[in-house]
Amino acid sequence: MAASTGTPTLVVSEQAKVRSLVAQIDDPLVTLHDDWSGLGEASPPTPGSPVIPPGTDRNRDVVARLVGEAAAHARRRVG
Repeated sequence: MAASTGTPTLVVSEQAKVRSLVAQIDDPLVTLHDDWSGLGEASPPTPGSPVIPPGTDRNRDVVARLVGEAAAHARRRVG
């Protein structure tokens, strides 16, 4: 459709979307890793887990949602 109308289109992969979301989290405890092999077994972190150490309340919901959505996407692709 974009080609027929001349409208520029940006195609973004799911991985690029996740990278963009992670890049927006301003916290040294949040880093981007390229190994997605175990993501299908991942579950959203719980308060106090090693993924979200105590004291990082401002990013807890963001990280939990991000991990949960990415894990659900990985399960759909694998399953």
